[in-house]
Amino acid sequence: MNSSKEFRINEFFYLKLEEGTSNIYINGNLFRQCTLLILNIPINEVEYFDEVKSIDEAAEKLGWSEDKQEEFTRYKGYTLSPEEEFLGHCSNLQVWYEHRYDTRLLHHSLSFWLLSELSYYDPVAKSVFKEKLAKRYESGCESVVNFLRAEFDISAYLTHEEILRLELVPEETEILLDVEPLMGIDYPHRFISGPYMDSPRNFIKKNKHVTSLIIGNDSNLDKDPEILEKLSNLKHLEYILVGRNNLSCLPESMSNLENLIYLDLSDNLFTHIPPILKKMKSLQFVDLSKNKIPNYDDNVFFYNICIQLSNRSPTFFSESSMQRMYRILERVQSRNLLYLATFVNTWYKPDVTPPEEIFKRLLQYHNTKIKKKGTELVYNNGIVSLK
Repeated sequence: MNSSKEFRINEFFYLKLEEGTSNIYINGNLFRQCTLLILNIPINEVEYFDEVKSIDEAAEKLGWSEDKQEEFTRYKGYTLSPEEEFLGHCSNLQVWYEHRYDTRLLHHSLSFWLLSELSYYDPVAKSVFKEKLAKRYESGCESVVNFLRAEFDISAYLTHEEILRLELVPEETEILLDVEPLMGIDYPHRFISGPYMDSPRNFIKKNKHVTSLIIGNDSNLDKDPEILEKLSNLKHLEYILVGRNNLSCLPESMSNLENLIYLDLSDNLFTHIPPILKKMKSLQFVDLSKNKIPNYDDNVFFYNICIQLSNRSPTFFSESSMQRMYRILERVQSRNLLYLATFVNTWYKPDVTPPEEIFKRLLQYHNTKIKKKGTELVYNNGIVSLK
């Protein structure tokens, strides 16, 4: 057997089979060793993959990983000789090149690093790199997006506006772009997709909609009411954090946020509980600690919303607190109480009572009532739901 074979893709890169290993060379330098990716798609599940647009999406649907690949080849007895594997890599990379370096045809962990390196030498690779990065970023394939954000400085290739337009639906992009000048924000302190708690302004998205919004201090929220009014048009918002912004009132338009569950207004200038809260039908928890509201109690219930008024945490979970919480649970039986863990955490001392124990006690306390209603209180990874 020949110890070395070579297959040239173009003048800039080629493959070599060296001592049974397939290696990629760029501009005469070893780039990396090829990795085998085998996707086993059962014949009766082929239709399930009709909408798949890339190798990455197929791998995600199958739950592929390098560990599972090793298990597949070990236990299924599916193996290729080094020569067969080399020919497979040559074929894949040749097709990739002939389709203008289409990153959908290779796994992202290879295609983008390879394209990035080739862009230093190949003018075609250089010209398409931004285009391919933008298209795959927009695709929303989670593994690809996370990889690109972790391994590449996206802002070096795309403008802030381009990134927002790739991440969000057009109307929500326009809202964020409209409020940024009002907040006196210059790059790099514009809205970015997070969560990055060390960033002054970021958002979390789902299905190209903003679901969480975090706005740090010095954002002019107290000086320009139009900012919160415009942000109130983000209809899919579930979580808003606007602490330390010198706010003393909320605009009426916030009642439009029909999906809002959690509202952090801590460390502002409120002197009373904002009446607008009672119009927010989905709202479950509001943090009004470190404001100018008299602390009649650490936590109060206002129209079935839990309001935290103090940043102190009681050392025990009182019977009255449990009774009040159950009244909320009773009213929202089928809702997944995503933020219940958050306001339960205001009622316990972290080093004394873990949340899991609190939920167990709550379940025991209302066990009979819950069973009579045919529902079940479930605790899983900090999330509580009734079902």
